[in-house]
Amino acid sequence: MFQFNQNPFTQYMVSYMVETGMYSKPEASVVYSTFWICYASMRWVSIAIAAWVPIHIMLSVEITGLCISGIVLAVWGATNKAVFWAFTCILGLFSSSVFPGGTAWANRYLDASSIVFAICVVGASVGSTAANYATGYLFEYMGPRAMLYLFMGCGCGLLAVFAVMQVSVSPLFAPGRHTQEETMEMSVHGDKDGKRDGDDVVANANPPMSSQQK
Repeated sequence: MFQFNQNPFTQYMVSYMVETGMYSKPEASVVYSTFWICYASMRWVSIAIAAWVPIHIMLSVEITGLCISGIVLAVWGATNKAVFWAFTCILGLFSSSVFPGGTAWANRYLDASSIVFAICVVGASVGSTAANYATGYLFEYMGPRAMLYLFMGCGCGLLAVFAVMQVSVSPLFAPGRHTQEETMEMSVHGDKDGKRDGDDVVANANPPMSSQQK
């Protein structure tokens, strides 16, 4: 859903600004470049943030910001140049690390194999392609602003889906569930305990000989 949300907006952003007369082509290029500068900058910053902030909190903030940005762009940014530019930059900041963060979230809470991740990537590619066609259809037959409403709806849907996913792995619904890190740590401790127990068995099976036995 994130790819369905982000890719059409970036593909049709310049077309929207030019077709609606909000910006000239040079100005639209500046806004578009600013979006990607914010996107790339936050991708690097998020690497440092991820070392201190839990992944579910990062994703919650990012997806909430994505949803709010979509609402503001559709309601106020559609006719206001300053609002559109400002929240386009904010959108770039919030959307930069959602996809890698989602992959890290799945790796933390789900027992997913490489095949599952490959299916997710293929699904994201298919969704992105379908979203481009859907956005182009809405842009041509229902007007440029329909693109912003589609973006807003996808952002709200993404927030709802993530909330359900996070609640489903919370201790409230899965009290005995452990994350992948906790499971690995428990298995390591279990291996160490098993090795110590085995050493005790070997020691008991071969007790030291007394002086009389010698």
